[in-house]
Amino acid sequence: MASFFTKQTANPTTPTTQEQGPTLAELESVIAAGLDTVEHVGRALLQIKMRKLFLDTHPNWDDYLEARWKMSHAYAQRLIEAAAVIGEIRSAGLPIPTREAHARELRKVPTNKRPEAWSQTLAAADGNPDNVTAELVAAVATKHRTKKARRKAPKTIVVKGQGWSLRLERKTADLDPVKVLTEAIAKLTTTSSTTSTKAA
Repeated sequence: MASFFTKQTANPTTPTTQEQGPTLAELESVIAAGLDTVEHVGRALLQIKMRKLFLDTHPNWDDYLEARWKMSHAYAQRLIEAAAVIGEIRSAGLPIPTREAHARELRKVPTNKRPEAWSQTLAAADGNPDNVTAELVAAVATKHRTKKARRKAPKTIVVKGQGWSLRLERKTADLDPVKVLTEAIAKLTTTSSTTSTKAA
C-alpha cells in the first residue's frame, strides 16, 4: 500500500492532475475498503483534502466528509493526524498502532519520544498491538510528556498606612500594580467628586 501513496508529488497542494498521484476514485476506494486501517484511510483523506479533490463532487471539505463518509471534520482530522503518527512508528521499525485512539494518545508525547513510548506500551501488552488499549497507551504516554510549569497565583499586594489599608488582589501576574492603583485613584476621585456635588 505504501507504493500507492508514493505516486504523489512533493507538493500535495498543487492543482490535481493524473501524474500527481492517485485519483479521487482510487483514494476513495482505499477509504471504503479500509475504514479500519487507520494509516491508509488517514493518508487518503489527507491527499483528498490537500489536493482539493473533493471539489469534483462537493462545494467544501466538510460537506464532502458528511455526504460521502458520514464523518465529522474533527474525526477526519484525527484520522489524518493518526496516519502521521503511525508513519513515524513504522519508520522506527516497530509494529504499528491499530487504532486511531492509540495514535491520539501518542500525539500527546513529544515526537522524538513516541517510538519509545509505543515500544513500552507494546511490552506491557505482550508485544501484540491488538492487545493494546487506549488507556494503556495513555498510562505509558503520561510518563513521556513534557511537564508544564505551574503558574503560581499572583501575590496579593497589601499597602498599609495610618488608619487605613489597601489590598490589591490580581487575577493575573502580568498586571502592573502602579497602573492599577492609578486607575483606582482616578475612579475614587470621580466618585468623590460626584458624591460632593450631590451633597451640595
